[in-house]
Amino acid sequence: EASQLGIATRIVRPGALIDLRDPALPGLMGRRLVGDWHLGLGRPGLPRFIAWAVLSGHVWLALSGAFALTWGAPQAGPTWDAILHALFVGFAFSMIFGQAPIIFPAILRIQIRFAPRFWIHLALLNAGLALRLIGDVSGTYELRAWGALLNVLAVLLFAYLVVAMLAP
Repeated sequence: EASQLGIATRIVRPGALIDLRDPALPGLMGRRLVGDWHLGLGRPGLPRFIAWAVLSGHVWLALSGAFALTWGAPQAGPTWDAILHALFVGFAFSMIFGQAPIIFPAILRIQIRFAPRFWIHLALLNAGLALRLIGDVSGTYELRAWGALLNVLAVLLFAYLVVAMLAP
C-alpha cells in the first residue's frame, strides 16, 4: 500500500524523518484499526490474541506518528528514543507477536499450539514500552531502564514460548 511504502521510505532515508509530520502514521492506524480490531476481539483464543496484538501495534504506530508530528525530527535524545521505540518495538514487535502463530507455520511448515500464556509476552512488551516512553517524556532514566528490561524479557519469553509450543 502506498502509505506504508511512503512511511518505510521516509524512515530508511536519513534526514527525511521530518516528512513523518504528515498524518500518515495516525491515519494508517485509524484505517487499519476499524478493519482489524472488531474481527477477532469477540472470538476466543488465538483470534482474540491476534486482534489485541494488532490493536496494540497500531496504537504504538499512531503514538509514534503523534510524537513525530509534535516533536518533528530530533537527532538524538529522549524524544528520538520515544519515536523510534514506539515504532520499532511497539508496532513491529506487536505485529511479530500477533502474526507469528500464523506466519511461522506457513513459512517453516511447523505448528505452534496457542496457549493462554502467550498473553504474557504481549503484556510485558506493552507495559515495558509504556514505562520506557513515560521515562522518555518525563526524563526519568530509571523508568526507561525498567521499560527496556521488560521489553527484552518479552522478546526472550516470546522466543521461548514459540519453541516450547511447537506441536510434536
